[in-house]
Amino acid sequence: MKQMPKNIAQETAPYREFETTMMGVKYAVKTRNNFGPLVFAENLLGIIEAALALAKWENMAFIVEKVNFVVDIDASGNNPPPIELTGLSDSDSCILIWKPDMVDWLCKTDTKKTGDYFMQLLLNLLFRITIDPLEDLQRELEKWHKEDTFSRAIGTSPTCLALLDIIGENAYELRHWYKTPATP
Repeated sequence: MKQMPKNIAQETAPYREFETTMMGVKYAVKTRNNFGPLVFAENLLGIIEAALALAKWENMAFIVEKVNFVVDIDASGNNPPPIELTGLSDSDSCILIWKPDMVDWLCKTDTKKTGDYFMQLLLNLLFRITIDPLEDLQRELEKWHKEDTFSRAIGTSPTCLALLDIIGENAYELRHWYKTPATP
């Protein structure tokens, strides 16, 4: 195990962590190392980056330095999970628990419905981490949504789903591809 690079060893952990920083706010996602949660987590960060990089946010005033998300699957979850972004201080997390068949939901749900979910998630997030009026945020996101940006932002999912079809849900993780060398 000493010869294995640390970044590869992290690929086999039960949870993965991703983060990005936009406009002085760090967005961190802790996600179960499972195909569905990973795809969703990557899309979530991509949408946050796209929203803050492409939209006209001249007067954004953020009131937090960090936003934490937890993306997981459990039989008690929902497809999609409710958006309950309360108390987003630097130490709180927005927890999104999906059902284990979340990949089916992402595959079989039309892009508009999936895009609407991401738009509501982003709107709720921005409403809680900025002091901007709700009307300004809604107006900007509606314009962004009409330009079909959400459809493009979640466009990685079909590619990932094709990969899943090719190699199978239980074999996409690196741990299935890496064999530990025999001990001499």
